[in-house]
Amino acid sequence: MALESKVTSKGQVTIPRDIRDSMGIGSAGRVSFTDLGNGLVLIRSCDKPASEIFGLLSDRPRTRKDALSIEEMDEVIKEQRLEAGSRGTGV
Repeated sequence: MALESKVTSKGQVTIPRDIRDSMGIGSAGRVSFTDLGNGLVLIRSCDKPASEIFGLLSDRPRTRKDALSIEEMDEVIKEQRLEAGSRGTGV
């Protein structure tokens, strides 16, 4: 789903209702923006409970020896967010 919104003179943008509803963003809700480069920005609801991302890395190694680095974890999270965004689930 691709929707457009205008930027006001104050730099504000209205998030379309369908997107707000699908992401669970209510009045006074908080969102974060992540610049993914190439003109792409990830918008994430800050109001999602941690339970919704629990297990995100569960298919990865669990031993200390095979543990993921912070950079590898960041990459997995980025991939999962992009995948969720393309499905419209907004993780």
